[in-house]
Amino acid sequence: MKPKRRKRHLEIRYDIVTDVLDQKANITFRDLIKSTPAMRRKLAKACQPSTLHAKEASNDTMAVIEDDELNTTAVYTNISIGDKDIKTLIDCGAAKSCMSKALAETLGLQIDAASESIFTLGNGTKQPALGLIYDVPIQVKEGMIIPGTIEVLPHCPTPLIIAPR
Repeated sequence: MKPKRRKRHLEIRYDIVTDVLDQKANITFRDLIKSTPAMRRKLAKACQPSTLHAKEASNDTMAVIEDDELNTTAVYTNISIGDKDIKTLIDCGAAKSCMSKALAETLGLQIDAASESIFTLGNGTKQPALGLIYDVPIQVKEGMIIPGTIEVLPHCPTPLIIAPR
């Protein structure tokens, strides 16, 4: 009797698992997102606009905006009048500075003179000024006070609007 020959298997270098996992699946993004909540969250997060956090500025910081780079006409900042901190709109498009009657009363400021100005606000409404307050001590930073003339309005969209003119 002849000895049995062992059959030698051919060595195949093929990994079916790797092949299947590397195949491009014919699945829509809708079905993929429905089937995988983690992917849905990741996609939703990637689609949200990112928020830039402003770095804390020192008192010596000066911001310069060139007209060609950014067409900004208004910016909010905090200023002080007396011992009150006030969120203020610096509006480069405003013809005159104004404050609400309520803010003038809160600050204990009295109208010094009559005014014939009529303000057209950003929302299109018109308001006659109640009067003028002269030499309002506007503190823009510690130790820097700029006196300004401010018109008083019955109602103001922002308690204090400063015009650069």
